[in-house]
Amino acid sequence: MLLIGSYVICPLAGGYVAARLSKNLPYLHALIVSVLAGVTMGAMYENFSAMSTLIWIVAFSVGGIAGAWIHEQLLARKQKKCALT
Repeated sequence: MLLIGSYVICPLAGGYVAARLSKNLPYLHALIVSVLAGVTMGAMYENFSAMSTLIWIVAFSVGGIAGAWIHEQLLARKQKKCALT
């Protein structure tokens, strides 16, 4: 269960927070944070290899972009709700 939290929820949350803090280009900021996290995880892996680092980068990038997308959807919903009132 802890692995699911660290490998799925953390990239989603990181992408969401990066997109929320970004005033411009939320997807780019989420991608940058995710790539840095993937490189960090790849470097911390016991048997370092470029392929495992690339896998970490891809996995975290997908999660980060998904987190930014969630932020965008929630923001659009909030703006639509404010426009109706």
